[in-house]
Amino acid sequence: MANASSEISAGCDSWPARGASDGDRKGAYWGNTGGWADSSAGNFSNDWLQIDFNGNKTIDEVDVFTLQDNYANPVEPTETTTFSTYGLTAFDVSYWNGTSWIQITETVVTGNNKVWRKLTFNAITTSKIRVYGRAAIDNGLSRIAEVEAWSPTESTGDTGLQWLVTDHLGTPRMVIDQTSSLANLKRHDYLPFGEELFTGRDTTPGYAGGDGVRQQFTQKERDVETGLEYFGERYYASVQGRFTGADPYDINLERQNTPDPEEADALFKDYLSQPQHWNHYAYALNNPLKYVDPDGLYEYEAELLGKKIKVHIDDSILKKDPDALKRIQGNLQKTFDKINAGADKLTKDQIQSIGNMKGISVSGKGPIGMFGGTFLITQRMAENPNVDTLSADIIHDSRHADQAKRGLSYNEETAIPMEMEASQFAVGVMNSIGGWDPKVLRNYERDAATGHLPNRKWKDKSTPKSRAMVFEKMKGPRK
Repeated sequence: MANASSEISAGCDSWPARGASDGDRKGAYWGNTGGWADSSAGNFSNDWLQIDFNGNKTIDEVDVFTLQDNYANPVEPTETTTFSTYGLTAFDVSYWNGTSWIQITETVVTGNNKVWRKLTFNAITTSKIRVYGRAAIDNGLSRIAEVEAWSPTESTGDTGLQWLVTDHLGTPRMVIDQTSSLANLKRHDYLPFGEELFTGRDTTPGYAGGDGVRQQFTQKERDVETGLEYFGERYYASVQGRFTGADPYDINLERQNTPDPEEADALFKDYLSQPQHWNHYAYALNNPLKYVDPDGLYEYEAELLGKKIKVHIDDSILKKDPDALKRIQGNLQKTFDKINAGADKLTKDQIQSIGNMKGISVSGKGPIGMFGGTFLITQRMAENPNVDTLSADIIHDSRHADQAKRGLSYNEETAIPMEMEASQFAVGVMNSIGGWDPKVLRNYERDAATGHLPNRKWKDKSTPKSRAMVFEKMKGPRK
């Protein structure tokens, strides 16, 4: 079980604590539960990620994996893999002695530039550990892709290191230890809705169980006390094939809060046309062989240039101001309508580039920007009465998602040219569609010429070579 001092939960995309204890060292699907990030940008006074063990464990090694530069296309890290953009430069590990947290002095790391740090120390026995983030290279967030804790080497030479081989749904089906021996292979088979098959299996191929792997059906962590899978927002009972709590989504409320009667009617008809949505306890539209459920919630969708994108409005906004839902949804729809109205004037490449944005998430204070295909914006941005500004921002940041697909990493060497290129793209789209607010257009024309840095703490380290590289990459194929 994992928890943290804080975490970013942005609906379509999120960075929960559990994402750093899922067995994936790469941080794949970063922004979609692929790792943990705290929510206090620039403040490292109390950033921690906690891993709770299943009872007391004796450990003498902790491995910490921070975020890679090219998080959209991460590689399997080695102990020599370095970072220069987002990773943690300082951190340490503490353990719980039953009454308080005790720092493990051998784990204090400063001046780090390695994606993977293996920290060894004299063996301790504890029920949980914490990794404290002390500094990041961009002075932004504490970002951790994975944390692993290992027991001392046994006499058999088995250190406990295991690889999980998954099926098309992400469910671990084979477990291979460090020896790679077939004799030590462990296997798991499941019924369609996730109930594991034990009865009557021949133990010879490895169906004996007992490998200690908690990542079960679709890699969700299993609560060993209840036997339920933790899906972030709800628990799931694989034996029943149903969630233990109801999905809070209400189509009637959404219909009432949709300002456009035709859109509201279309949403309602779409909902009625899929009876699998009616059961608020159902899993993955009752089609578990094709779909997975990332967090146990119904997704709200909107249309942008013929593609469905997910839209999330943070609950904290709605608790303080229930009327904000209607205002934000109405304003976002006006934004989508403005871009959609010019679809026949855009090139195939422009439409494809904007289509790289998979969702929009609205929060109270931030962060702001494109993360893992989702455009994170604030409530103030979402309610901006100048729809042209928000429309241009969406077009501009969608280009950043396209830049990532072409293999570009956002850092101090590339920030200025990447912003220039994204603004040039936005200007081109605005001119193609036409009818844009001249002030908004001028602002993006200026940025297309000069670019900008994401915050005051960054310095422009771009060179003629790095600028040329950015524009050359954007002419190449998407990865």
